[in-house]
Amino acid sequence: MQKRVTIPKKSGLAGTSKNAAQPANNLGLSEVEFKSLGDRASDHIRDMIIQGKIPAGSRLPEETLASSLCVSRACVREAFMRLEAEGLIRRVRNRYTEVVTLADHDAEEIRTLRIAIECLAVETCIANGTLPLDEIKRRVDIIVSLNKVAEPDTKAIMEADFDFHECIVNASGNQRAIQFWNCLKSQMKMLLYAALENINTPLKFQSAESHRAIVNALEVGNCQEAVALIKTHIVLTSLTSALNHNTIAVSGEKSN
Repeated sequence: MQKRVTIPKKSGLAGTSKNAAQPANNLGLSEVEFKSLGDRASDHIRDMIIQGKIPAGSRLPEETLASSLCVSRACVREAFMRLEAEGLIRRVRNRYTEVVTLADHDAEEIRTLRIAIECLAVETCIANGTLPLDEIKRRVDIIVSLNKVAEPDTKAIMEADFDFHECIVNASGNQRAIQFWNCLKSQMKMLLYAALENINTPLKFQSAESHRAIVNALEVGNCQEAVALIKTHIVLTSLTSALNHNTIAVSGEKSN
């Protein structure tokens, strides 16, 4: 039976965001990236699902989430639409909404598609000379440094790891590959976070260092080796495909 606790009540999502307008520059201009309450609600619920704070199979009561996040139920419904499109939740019309459960065959399908997309991206980047090596190297340094601290932040490592691979995919310029990648992004993060949470520290560091080997192969244009290393790396970080976190569920609803 899942442990049920109430989601801590937030002070509200309507406050200043890190994506709010930045101070004006010397030309008196500011760069604005507006995020609606629906966007912010999506971000918050997505993070909780990816990190297993709301486990697979948990019901998502609209009213409870709206109260906890201090937003309207309309904002929560807007968030649900996004998260359903990302493959993180399942909605049964007029009944309930729940977090998806990814079985082993689901994880295998996602891993297979991820390998296909990344290998295609590597081949395209090497053939077209579009590899942003400096950016990729910088990301590797971040990943390795995050793994060296006494108490590694799994979410930060996951985001940095994912950012490394996304940088290569985006650099390929293959719009359909990028589109498929974006469709799978949240589910891939869900699996990656689970893997990083459940593998031991030496293996986690080995995974971090494997990025450097990939970069070395890319730098000399060794496409065959780079593809082989990426396949090995993805399998290594997919050792735990079952999302069996010992985490909390949303209170107020049963998951079966």
